[in-house]
Order: sequence, then structure tokens, then C-alpha cells
Amino acid sequence: MRFTINYWQPVKRPGRGPLFCLFVGLVVSLILLGIGTLGCSGSASVPEKTAPAPNDEHGHDEHGHPTEGPHHGQLIELGDEAYHGEWVPDAASKTVSIYILDRHAEKEVPIGNDAAVINLFVDGVPRQIQLIPQPSPGEADQASRFELPRTAQQAVDGKEGRGELRVMIQGKSYRGLLPKP
Repeated sequence: MRFTINYWQPVKRPGRGPLFCLFVGLVVSLILLGIGTLGCSGSASVPEKTAPAPNDEHGHDEHGHPTEGPHHGQLIELGDEAYHGEWVPDAASKTVSIYILDRHAEKEVPIGNDAAVINLFVDGVPRQIQLIPQPSPGEADQASRFELPRTAQQAVDGKEGRGELRVMIQGKSYRGLLPKP
């Protein structure tokens, strides 16, 4: 008579491998995503879009975001609306004035005479244009209004890619995208 000794070997249970774990993780993720989409009310709803509020006489909407500056120019947001630039082209004199305004785009803010530049790409080449200060009476060594040099006007009008206004106010740099020509 002969006896055979079998060594115990662990039996692989079906469905416990790496693919099964990946499948379970995917199912759980989809369930959580579905719950997050439904929210607490149990129904998926999309908030209604409301019509934008009409502007008041100062160019502000209901939320206090100005749409145009006091000189009726396009606004350039500087920082997180910490300040604004106002882009005011004058077709008669073929010049562009840029005013530096407060966070509400109402009052002019004087800054250093050399603290405003425009950065842009001309034919794929970066270029920096120093703006010319136009100080008002009482703004010694500072200005709240700057002019784009006439020699740079064509480059700004035909800019490729992004152009931006960069200003230094109280030692901090602020940037904002130029309006499209």
C-alpha cells in the first residue's frame, strides 16, 4: 500500500487579482461621482441663468464690476481688480491714453513716471514699450495718465498674441491684458 502526501497549496479565489481591484475602484468612483452630481436634493439640477443686470449711469452693474472708465474707455483689470487701467484711443489725434484707476475704476491713481509699460509680441518677437507720463497739475514725479508713443501705435494695433499693461503701484507689480484693437 502506498500513501501519497499532498502539500497544501493556497487556492486562488477568482476575482481577487489586480484587475478586480481596479474594477472595484472604478465602480466606487463612479458611484461617488454620481452622488456628488445629484447633491442633497436627490435630483440633478442646473442653476438657471439670469440675464445680466443693466448698468447704472456710472457704468457699474449690480455686482459693482465697472464696464467702462470715467473717460469712456475700455477697462483693463490689474491684479484681482485691485486697480484698473483705462484704454482711451483718440482717433482725431491718433493717440492712446492710459489712465490708472482705483479698484472701482472711478478715481485716478498717480504712480511713478516710469512705472507703466506695455509688453507685447511683434512678429513673434517680445517687445516692451515705455509709456510716456502725462502728469496733471499737482502730480510731481508721478502721473495717473500715460500716453502710448506714436511710434509704437502701429505695433500695438497689429499685435500678435497677447499684449499686456504692466504697472508698479506702491512697490507691487500689476498686469492686465490689453483690449483687442
